[in-house]
Amino acid sequence: MAVPTFYTPKYLKAHELCDREFYNAAKKVNEEYVFWQFNPLVLMTADLLRERYGSITVNNWFTGGSLSQRGLRSNDSTGAFFGPHKRGAALDCNFKNATPEEIRKDMERLGCYKPGFKSNFTDVGACFQHIGRVENTEKGKQITWFHFDIWNSQATDGSIIKLDI
Repeated sequence: MAVPTFYTPKYLKAHELCDREFYNAAKKVNEEYVFWQFNPLVLMTADLLRERYGSITVNNWFTGGSLSQRGLRSNDSTGAFFGPHKRGAALDCNFKNATPEEIRKDMERLGCYKPGFKSNFTDVGACFQHIGRVENTEKGKQITWFHFDIWNSQATDGSIIKLDI
């Protein structure tokens, strides 16, 4: 009988990727169920971004913080019903060694928003290779987190889409 495998992030714990209710339900059976909910490329990308930009924060409710909706979201939580957070296809992150604006500028410098990026990225840009979209601004103002998603919505020209939410 074949044994299923799945990607386990190197740096993020299960409780950092979902809210308290989902984590507690998963923990009753197997904490790893949290990871099973995600597109593995999201978790791999989070690891690569962490290696480039330092320690990563997604949700911090487990350690007494206020963040709980920046990874996997339940259908009755914030955001669009069919949005990528509810399908394990998105994360909102902050990093120790770079601000979200610095990361987006780094992406600009590396050509991530230009046609052909996905087939011509350098080793330095490899951490962005699977990203389909990033949130850039909200109503014209820079957002204070780095949102990326990886799902069945890609630019046809091989670039990464920049969103104003």
